[in-house]
Parts: sequence; structure tokens; C-alpha cells
Amino acid sequence: MPAHKVGTQHVVEDHDLAAVQAQVLPVPTFLARTSTGEPMPDVVAVIRSSRRGH
Repeated sequence: MPAHKVGTQHVVEDHDLAAVQAQVLPVPTFLARTSTGEPMPDVVAVIRSSRRGH
């Protein structure tokens, strides 16, 4: 995935990220639940929501 450097960080453009999102594999069954049995939270959605707020 192409990225460019801004200061000390590498930045990936939204359109480049969208192109690979379709290639994301499903979560393996053994990782679908936490150790206490709850469904695993959607960490990617949480990160996206957090970044939209900045």
C-alpha cells in the first residue's frame, strides 16, 4: 500500500485504504469472542470513529 511520510509518520490516503478494504479477511472463529465469551468489539470501527472526531 502506498504511503508518504509527513514528519515522522507515514500517511496512507483514504482512497488507497478503500482499495484494500475489500481484501480484508474475516476474523478466525477462535478470535470472534473475548476470553469471557462476549463478541469481540469492532476495533477498526472504534479507531475510525475516533479519527473522525479529530
